[in-house]
Amino acid sequence: MVKKIAFFSFVSIVGIVVLILAILISVLNWPSLIINESSLNYAKDYAGKIGIELKWEEVKVSTESRGFINENINISFKNIYLSHKPSLEKFSADEFSLGVGYAFAIFTPYITQVGPVIVRNGELAVILEESKEAGDPIEIPEVPNLVIPWWLKSALIKPLYVELANIGIRQSDGSTIGGKVLLNSDDPDSGNITLLKLVSNISGIASVQSLNAELQVDSSSGFKKNDWELDANSKLSLSSGEQIDLKAKVSPISKGVDYAIDLLLTKDKMRSDVSLAGKLMKSVLKATLKTDIRNPAPFIDNIAIKKCNVELKHGGVLKKRAGITLNCPVQLDLKPVSLPKEVKNIYEYKDIIDLEIGSRMDLPYPIDLDDAMNGVLDVKIIPTRSKLVKTSGSIKLDVAGVPSQFPKGWKINSKTDIDFLIEKFSKLVYALKNTKYGIPAPLCAMDGKLEMSIDGEFSLEQGVAHVPVKLKTELQSKTQRLFIDGSGTADVRLASATPKSADIEGELILHNIIIQLPDLTSTGIPTLLPDSRIELNADAHKQSKGSVSDFPLTYRFKVKTDVGKPLKLLSNLAKGPIPISIDLDMDENDIKGMITVEDFSVELFRRIGKIEKSTMNLRKPIGMSELNARMRVDYTDYIIFIDVQGPAEKPVVILSSDPPLSHEDMISTLIFGEPFDHLDESETDSVSSMNQAFSNKALSLASMYILASTPIERIGYDPTTNMVSAKFKIGKDTSLTFGANTSKEGSVGIRRRLGKGWIVNTQMDTPTSVSVPGASALIEWHKRH
Repeated sequence: MVKKIAFFSFVSIVGIVVLILAILISVLNWPSLIINESSLNYAKDYAGKIGIELKWEEVKVSTESRGFINENINISFKNIYLSHKPSLEKFSADEFSLGVGYAFAIFTPYITQVGPVIVRNGELAVILEESKEAGDPIEIPEVPNLVIPWWLKSALIKPLYVELANIGIRQSDGSTIGGKVLLNSDDPDSGNITLLKLVSNISGIASVQSLNAELQVDSSSGFKKNDWELDANSKLSLSSGEQIDLKAKVSPISKGVDYAIDLLLTKDKMRSDVSLAGKLMKSVLKATLKTDIRNPAPFIDNIAIKKCNVELKHGGVLKKRAGITLNCPVQLDLKPVSLPKEVKNIYEYKDIIDLEIGSRMDLPYPIDLDDAMNGVLDVKIIPTRSKLVKTSGSIKLDVAGVPSQFPKGWKINSKTDIDFLIEKFSKLVYALKNTKYGIPAPLCAMDGKLEMSIDGEFSLEQGVAHVPVKLKTELQSKTQRLFIDGSGTADVRLASATPKSADIEGELILHNIIIQLPDLTSTGIPTLLPDSRIELNADAHKQSKGSVSDFPLTYRFKVKTDVGKPLKLLSNLAKGPIPISIDLDMDENDIKGMITVEDFSVELFRRIGKIEKSTMNLRKPIGMSELNARMRVDYTDYIIFIDVQGPAEKPVVILSSDPPLSHEDMISTLIFGEPFDHLDESETDSVSSMNQAFSNKALSLASMYILASTPIERIGYDPTTNMVSAKFKIGKDTSLTFGANTSKEGSVGIRRRLGKGWIVNTQMDTPTSVSVPGASALIEWHKRH
């Protein structure tokens, strides 16, 4: 009994297996038994029960037998519609057909044919749960390997034609990507397709207004080997107005691809040509960059990079970092600038500036503009000469920050050495001659080097660039020398990457300074006001609205002489150099500080006297600066002191002595070398006039010095006009009469005896009430009876 049950069980199992195999063989050999219009309509009805809306107007199934279990199936739909919400809102097509072929070899199934695939006048609408934002990380694309899978290598790939006349991709932020796409292939008579073409017109991608692209991929092996070549052409219009034209060629190499990309970017008048070629491998991107950018900025005509070597290496997503190095020669073609004639004389505007830029940067991978990066940037300026100015230098920047937040939060430390050198100062003097920028005396007589540089370390923190600046002069002439070392910092505040204001603070050290002063007159001390060509009135600098003068600029300088090395002034009033120490604070509105005249010997009143330490405390206005000076003249029995005190415009001269002398005795001794009671009548009248002039403050310091250093015959004083006059004997029969007052009115005359009673008197007056001085000549004849 058991044996019968076992036998019938075995026969039943074998029967079932044989039946299943028979059914399977029947289905495989006659696929229309399962795949037919009725079964597809049933599948359509069932799809509705699981939330898939599927319908069509007509469906056709056709089969072709090429032998035992060697079949081709083609399914064709007319006016098909598919929807599976929420992700797939709609897919429809006027025609959708798909073909596939299969066969068996030694009981092993394989695909014999794929295609043709046809979609005509299709529409696609999908909804994305998350949209990729423009600021999301950027990855280096994986090296493509366009080879059909192994299980299709023996299959025949038939033509492909997919026409999506209307696509819509709605993103989570509510924006929609729309357009149309056409993908097709060649139609070879026999064998596989060797050519794929993609034509698309897309809009709504982030800030993209429209994207027109054409891609063509060729493969001589029919994509059975990695021998493809890609040609791409696209036109990209951005919402901001830029137009980008791109051409690319890509072909495979061992473990990567060769690529060559030509890009044209246009916006308004700007036009940029970029060529990029290199190799893309699994973890390395190598590129040679060439660019030609026209009108990139208002002051730049063109930027050209002839050959820039770039290499990007990354350790993959797990290591999360990438390194980029580059070495670029850059040529800047500057726009012509209309310079003032005076500037053209000294500075020839250079059309071309050559730079060499190198960089080593460490950044996150995938590349994220919202993540921190750091590295080193080297910029070398190729030396260039522009008439009088020679420019050269280099910049090394250590940078760290978040690219999308620049300059906020960035730390930029720089080692900079950029020099602007004028090797012949005399050429600068000549170039500015007869212009309102003319260099005044005594500088105009000097020659040598003038150098300005950005030299040292500076940093950018919290949107402020701290830039070190230096100034150095080595100017001299036969009798003069001007050696200055200046250093300081310019703090430039930035709005985004654009300067919006600047503060300059620095120090000028004067050393080895010898200056020849112009000859001083006896009508007053030399003016302390600046050269008339230097405008201090802020109103003189006002320009039209919107001009570069709107840029806020402030400055503060300390100007002082080197310790133990006072500057030396050469003057016709002194027999030797006058040592002066300076300690000043200057800004755009004021100048203050102390000028100190060190002790020095000088011939005073026909004796060797001494100027003791004197000071001038600068105030505003500068004419009110306070003087405090003392001169001393040593005699055998006493010392006479001359003190000068008060405002620089009108100081007070005070006489004193040790032991004490009367005022008449001090004046008499200074002028005539003897006490008052030893003088004759003419000399006592002169002393009285001098004493009265002192009382009325009619004598200036320089006038006093002239009177004291010249042999005088007679001195007079007219209290009505406040005029002090002196008569000097300048020859046997000739005398000079000189007069002046504190109002800068003056007169000078020469009296010459011709003999036998004839005398010639000439006189020239310079009143302040008229612009032209008056002159007279008188011939006198005297006869004694």
